[in-house]
Parts: sequence; structure tokens; C-alpha cells
Amino acid sequence: MGSFDVDEFVARCRDAVVGETEPWLAVRDVLDEALRDRAAIVRALPPTRSELVLLYVGPDVTVVKVVWAPQMVFPPHDHLTWACNGLYSGCEQNTLFEPDESGLRRTGEFFIDDGGIGVLDSDSIHSVRNPDARRLSAALHVYGGDFPSLPRSNWIGEPPRRVPADIAVTQRLFAEANDRLLASDEWA
Repeated sequence: MGSFDVDEFVARCRDAVVGETEPWLAVRDVLDEALRDRAAIVRALPPTRSELVLLYVGPDVTVVKVVWAPQMVFPPHDHLTWACNGLYSGCEQNTLFEPDESGLRRTGEFFIDDGGIGVLDSDSIHSVRNPDARRLSAALHVYGGDFPSLPRSNWIGEPPRRVPADIAVTQRLFAEANDRLLASDEWA
């Protein structure tokens, strides 16, 4: 039974980006190696509730634990930096968008299954959904640079309109997902 050390993982991600012209590829390799023992990550970072936890924020990378509740949908948003998302439990459905005259136009989608990695470039706009009705979905997200300080955007409403990303709104979405989870007969 292996172990997963968050500080060691962060250090490996930080080391991986040094001097790289395509740092997301180096981080993807670090994630790929870590995901070989997903059970160890689950023990270290158990997915017990919907949450977004900053594990490390620095000028080089930001590392986040993200747990999506069953059927949880996070609205379209940008990152303004590259992102590598490695699923250590569950799955994610990512829908890609690009801006158009009505707000956003859907351009595609991709799924990340348990043990898979999704890579997004700095121009990506996407929404995330946990399509599973019974399981939490847990991932390690690694972003280039100081992710929380970037002037990111979300798109809300119909038609979607661009608004500044707000951590309080994000935390509320996760709290509401937990409330729905706790109230669900299937989760009890």
C-alpha cells in the first residue's frame, strides 16, 4: 500500500515547470505518475464532500483538490493559464466553448475518467459536470502561475453573460452542491 505526499507532489510539479517552454506537458507527466496509485491519493485527500481546496499557490504553479458532487455542474469559465486536471476518483464531463455574439458557442466536449488527465490551454473556456448520479468525482488540478490572482471570468445566465470570477460565488456553488448531496435519498 503506497502513500501520497501532497508536499512531495507539489515540489515535483514546481520542479517540472522550471525552464519548460511547454510546462503543462511536464506537469502532465507528474500527474500521470501520481495517478498510478489513485488509492493512495484517495487516502491522503479523501473525497468526502464537494469542495475546492487550495493545496499550494505560488508564482510558478497552483495545485487544487477539486471534488464535484454527483450531477454537479460548474458554469462556463476561463483560466487564463494552462491547466492539467487528473482524476483520482470518478469522472468529469467538460464542455468547451468560445465567445460569440450571443455570449458563448459550444465547440466540443471531452470526458476524463478515473485515472485520466485533461489538459486545457490558456485560451480555454469550459464548464464541468460530474455525470455520475451516485459518486463524488475527485481531481488534482494544477494551473500555471498564481491562479487565484488571475482576473478570470465566469459565464452565467441564458444567454450566457460574462462576469468576473468570484471565489465567494464559487464556494457557494460547492456549498449548495453539498446541501443537495446531503438531502439526497441516494446518498444517505
